[in-house]
Amino acid sequence: MMAARPPGGGDNGGGSAGNSGDSGGSAVDFRILGPLDILVDGTSQAMPGGKPKGLLAVLLINRNRVVSADAIADAIWDGDSPASYLGILQVYMSTLRRSLRTAGADGQAVITTQAPGYRLSADDACLDLGRFTRWMAAGNELLRAERFAEASARYRADAVLIGHVRPGTFGNEVEWLFVHGVERQALPRAGIRDGLDVAADRYAADLSTIGGASVTMLTVHNVSTPADYGRVVSYLERQSILESVDVESFDNGTLGLRVAARGDARVLERVLALGGVLRPAAATSAVGSLAFEVVPDGLSP
Repeated sequence: MMAARPPGGGDNGGGSAGNSGDSGGSAVDFRILGPLDILVDGTSQAMPGGKPKGLLAVLLINRNRVVSADAIADAIWDGDSPASYLGILQVYMSTLRRSLRTAGADGQAVITTQAPGYRLSADDACLDLGRFTRWMAAGNELLRAERFAEASARYRADAVLIGHVRPGTFGNEVEWLFVHGVERQALPRAGIRDGLDVAADRYAADLSTIGGASVTMLTVHNVSTPADYGRVVSYLERQSILESVDVESFDNGTLGLRVAARGDARVLERVLALGGVLRPAAATSAVGSLAFEVVPDGLSP
């Protein structure tokens, strides 16, 4: 049964929700990952609320299989269904089918009555949950085959950082793998932050300019404790993009530093923000300066 074409056309593997007839009808898209919604040709449609909306959610989650009336009643009445629930469900079903028809779908074709309940027919391509499930399965297959770049193609990633966490002698350890094109850099049994440092170093090598270092003034806010001070200075001294790090001032929780960096300020800001220690603060107007704030220790990776 061809009921509608999914958003964007194609990518449908059988019957789908929408206008019965040819596949050139309205594109009907169900959204359930978040607020329940129905889009027709990209436009949100008015749908009934309350129990009919809950009924649609139950059928979408269990799409393409029969859901018993008892199971539906337990779900939408939270286990406390009225004695006359069968008749009430029929009323709700009529309301829902009418709303689907108004939205551009063939309600009778999309939701059929099949003992002992009802069945909603919809392609995975017509439902955000179905698309997500397909993408996740495809991505997992590519990961198992170690085709990391293909697994991340949807996100247009420049590189992929993969970590497998395992218990170690002194806490959790991570086996990091950094994939950049055909290059693979492994850090077996490294610390949790080490993978981010590798990514920062790799981007520093890729993005930095050839030639001498340029001087940039860094202002780091929210340096509240000696531990914060030590984290910031130690973190900066480990960055390969920086040829020198000099503390200029420290006053009321604000740390001022002069650094010599390979690359311009844009490159430096991007690299320093990768490690989970610093995050960009409000934009600075002064040329040759950058402002950061300390990421609280409990929030960093």
